[in-house]
Amino acid sequence: MNLNLSQISHNMEPIKEWSDSNEHAVNRLVQLQQYYFKDVVGASFEQFRSLSQCSDPEQALKMNFYFCKGLEAHANYLSNQAMETLSEVHSISLKTWDEASDRWASSMDQILEDNLRPYNR
Repeated sequence: MNLNLSQISHNMEPIKEWSDSNEHAVNRLVQLQQYYFKDVVGASFEQFRSLSQCSDPEQALKMNFYFCKGLEAHANYLSNQAMETLSEVHSISLKTWDEASDRWASSMDQILEDNLRPYNR
């Protein structure tokens, strides 16, 4: 028995699933980076505008402190989202690679068994 196209296609399904999950993860990470960049740039311009209108140095210091704390919270949220995405991809990768290797091993075992059968008689 040799592998036919249907068997090869069946054996490749987990790899396709893995590829799709990687594509989804990359898209998600790009979206997070775009969101972060857009938000940080917008907040920075707003902070600059607010500070330029502020005449009290103490108030300016407080505004800058809260601005930095807001950036920190935002960065923490986005890094948690990124880690969650990467963790999901890691789990899917392990599962699909295990499944793919099991399918291929099973196919190879069957080929060996079929080809060695005439010699075991």
